[in-house]
Amino acid sequence: MKSYASCLCGELKKLAVRKKYLILTIVMAAVSIALTMLLMLAKEALSRESLSVTVNISMTLLPIFASAAVPLIGIMAVCDLFASEYHSTAIKAQLLRPVTRFKIYTAKLTAAWLMCAVVMLAEFAVTALCSVFAGGGSGLWYAFGAYILDILPEIILILMAALINQCTKSPTSAMFLSIIIYLAAKLSGYVSASGSSMLFTSYMEWHRLWLGTALPIRDLLTKCALLFGYGLTFFSGGYLLFLKKEF
Repeated sequence: MKSYASCLCGELKKLAVRKKYLILTIVMAAVSIALTMLLMLAKEALSRESLSVTVNISMTLLPIFASAAVPLIGIMAVCDLFASEYHSTAIKAQLLRPVTRFKIYTAKLTAAWLMCAVVMLAEFAVTALCSVFAGGGSGLWYAFGAYILDILPEIILILMAALINQCTKSPTSAMFLSIIIYLAAKLSGYVSASGSSMLFTSYMEWHRLWLGTALPIRDLLTKCALLFGYGLTFFSGGYLLFLKKEF
């Protein structure tokens, strides 16, 4: 366990030193603040007409974070930890350490997911402050639960991106393929309503199943089993390729 923890810390440090994740987080926060300012102006204008508007900034921006911004960060993190190290041959030094490939692989996956979790929670903190400032502070506990739930499906996306990374040594091609496949699956869910329930990309906003209108337990278990099947398939395929990969 100590070797895994040490490996995980190393992977997290690799991501922490890359400033692009901090920049993306700041940009997302700036968008939240800009939207809050626009809503404040709209609220002031409407108040003159004896009308009022109250918007929960956290829930308004959650679909963008959960379906676009955070998945992009997850894909970038996976490519930095896999394809980039394959391209620079930095992975060789890591394989010389007394750590199994299983621990190395899972540590990279965990680090990428933790990066997504940190960004998601950071954006919740910013949007929560914006909501309070805009006068829409009610429902923040609901929003917090929604953000926590929407972090979970990012695991499936990270496993898919990791599998794709095992098929190429180029960081650019790995990122391009991951984004294209994610977008294709996401868009196909809108085109075919009947098949959307079978795609994991349809559950990136996981909170919709658990909060608000409650679904029957049987349906929830079915959807959980579907995501588990995706995760098991992506993880098994990616790990087997990583295990057999020669550097």
